[in-house]
Amino acid sequence: MSVNLKDNQQSEILQVTIALSVVADIAVVLRLVSRKLKGNYALDDLLAVIGLVISWGCLGLGIYMVKIGVGKHTQLASPQDQQNFFKALMAYEIVYFATLAATKLSILTFYTRLFPTRPFRIAARVMTAVVIAWFIATTLVSIFSCNPVQAFWTHQPGSTCIVSEHFYIANAIPNIVTDAIILALPIRMVWKLHTSKWERVALTFIFLLGSFVVVASIIRLSQLHQVSSPDFMWGFNNTVIWSSVEPSVAVISACLPTMRPLAEFILPRRWRTRSRGYKGSSQLRSYTHGTADFVPKSSQLDEMDRGDTENRRLNSCWVDTYSSNAVPLNTVGKSHFNSTAKGPSADSQDIHVETNINVSASSIRSLSKVHSLSHPTQKGLISMSQQRIVQLAATISENVSKIDSYLKANGFADISFDIDTPFESKYPEEISALRTAVLDANTELSDLLLGPKEIFVEYQYNYFVCMRALYQYKIPNAFPVGQEATFAEIARKTNCGEVVVRRILRYAITNRIFKEVRKGVIVHTATSKALVEDEKFRDYVGMRCEEMWQAELNTIPAMLKWPDSQDPAETGFSLANNSTETMYRIMGQDPARAQRFSNAMAFRLTGPSLQLRYLVEGGPWHSLPPGGTVVDVGGSHGFAMVAIAEKFPSLRFIVQDLPPTIAARRPIPDKYHDYVSFMEHDFFTPQPIKNANVYLFRWIFHNWADIHCIRILKNLVPALGPNSKVVVSEICLPEPNTMPARQERKLRAMDVAMMTLQNAQERDKDEWISLFKRADERFIFDGVTQPEGSDLAVIVFSWKDIAN
Repeated sequence: MSVNLKDNQQSEILQVTIALSVVADIAVVLRLVSRKLKGNYALDDLLAVIGLVISWGCLGLGIYMVKIGVGKHTQLASPQDQQNFFKALMAYEIVYFATLAATKLSILTFYTRLFPTRPFRIAARVMTAVVIAWFIATTLVSIFSCNPVQAFWTHQPGSTCIVSEHFYIANAIPNIVTDAIILALPIRMVWKLHTSKWERVALTFIFLLGSFVVVASIIRLSQLHQVSSPDFMWGFNNTVIWSSVEPSVAVISACLPTMRPLAEFILPRRWRTRSRGYKGSSQLRSYTHGTADFVPKSSQLDEMDRGDTENRRLNSCWVDTYSSNAVPLNTVGKSHFNSTAKGPSADSQDIHVETNINVSASSIRSLSKVHSLSHPTQKGLISMSQQRIVQLAATISENVSKIDSYLKANGFADISFDIDTPFESKYPEEISALRTAVLDANTELSDLLLGPKEIFVEYQYNYFVCMRALYQYKIPNAFPVGQEATFAEIARKTNCGEVVVRRILRYAITNRIFKEVRKGVIVHTATSKALVEDEKFRDYVGMRCEEMWQAELNTIPAMLKWPDSQDPAETGFSLANNSTETMYRIMGQDPARAQRFSNAMAFRLTGPSLQLRYLVEGGPWHSLPPGGTVVDVGGSHGFAMVAIAEKFPSLRFIVQDLPPTIAARRPIPDKYHDYVSFMEHDFFTPQPIKNANVYLFRWIFHNWADIHCIRILKNLVPALGPNSKVVVSEICLPEPNTMPARQERKLRAMDVAMMTLQNAQERDKDEWISLFKRADERFIFDGVTQPEGSDLAVIVFSWKDIAN
């Protein structure tokens, strides 16, 4: 067949390859901007960037191929250009494989944070291994397809080469198959969700946005035979086009699901993605060394078992916009960050799950909360979430079974409130996580079955009446632990009327405080025993009843008297004490009250959710240079610094607090004297330690309203150096509907308590960023880490002095 030597498709090749490369560049930039809006980058972002950078090699080699004659007939190319073509082809294959491998790994890494169940994580890891093996194999075969290697482009006589068609088919088919499997991986999870078919179809479509990569791979495969054509430089034009299309589209597809935050930033709210009928939200958080159980339906998902999972939590993505009426349950484990999620009610609302924490090798999800119930019509009761309550029951049953197996295997007695039961349950982390999942599920199940009316009526308004009576009349001390007493005997010992004693005690018994073994005969339980024997616990109860309850009753009158006040002396606590002083000054005027408050706080700090190990493990200490300085601002007796120094003895630690606190501190062990020192300092005055690596504020800012926190930070600013970081160990309130109600209730209660006591507050991520930015624009938010099981997050800000 005659050919027209004037034929030229080079402009077409250049237009397509350059245009798609530019689009891929834009996609990655938008991805990074989108992620920056939410705080942190993760491993999948790095892999996407690596894929993009490698894809530039495809672009460069494609342009070079055009320069030496691809897109024109081979007869027009010199022998040297023909040799150079095959050299470039070998290099192109290697770069092409590397680009695809990087984007596949980026997507798999993204998936593992989105669905961190054990089976899914195993499948993703297997696919990761397959992709890496495929890349290594195809790269080696590309290089050594001929013996000797240079025969690939010299075609020297006596050499042996793999048949080109066989080679291209052998590497293209695994490429297509792995693409298809990666696309299909999340689909099964989506179709296990108990939601409408429309919603599952919509979510499936979102996950299949990358299917064009498979199409591009297939079309490219169909064109590869042209390389063996006598007029190979002309025939290769379609191959080079599709070989450029595929990696560029792969990069774009890997980036599309992460751009929701940017879209929310740019688009009017009415244009944003909506989803309908959401009755559950999932808390998608990142964790380290975590375990997770997903049990959407015990009969359907039995194979979904505990999975290893932190930098957890799904990252600000379009796929976060789906809704579901039921979500994976049973999630347990420990976290290393902040994922946040926004979950709507039954009305059409945005659902947005974002991650702004450091993700480690582990990531898990926590139990979801059903946010809306149908009206109590017959039809409504059926749709009220029958499947949901079955799921919750399955979660409880399965996890309780695991806990029971552990207890039996380790010789524990049956769980009870009997007097010999330990006051505090101490279990391994995995069992504690299972316990948390059971408690969360049990709370939600109880709420659902009570319904909107009874859940309100069920609230125990009189609990503190009972507890205050127990505390004031010293009822637990009225008879010895291990003995019995009648109501009359207790009444005589406490100088309280027998009828009142009986009524108070029988209410207390419903809360597992005391036990009526026979009518009118009372014995201690583990809780009432602790009220007798544990001074700190007793003072904690006293502080709650005598101080907090009175302050809470006066909070609304204080708000009416001092609207929008940020003055710590204009609070419910101040009003309850008929004072114009702050809580700390009022307490300081009465040594007995001050001691009770101190004991109460000491008891509170013994809780598992406030352990210092979370700060030790979650802080940036490992990144500090030997000899680096850490200043614990308002660090009390230095407990936090001693805990960190135990793991990082190469650092220098300075504990700062007010003179009375420093003077009253207990000595620290001798082995810490060389690198833990103490200094008197008021954080409302300029910071005297300059250029420290870290300034730590642990449980400081939540005691103060914003205007006072800004004063603290402004006094810190002159001391900050180019390598300084501010580490905050405080509660980081979750986004609405992202956390099981039982867990969120505790954090929200703390927020209200700080308002009651100090006109202070707990803060969410956006409020933390705003607080620091209002103090000084040069503070840079580095991220927030939320360890699973911890009430306190680790929030990090760095300092960028624009003048420098």
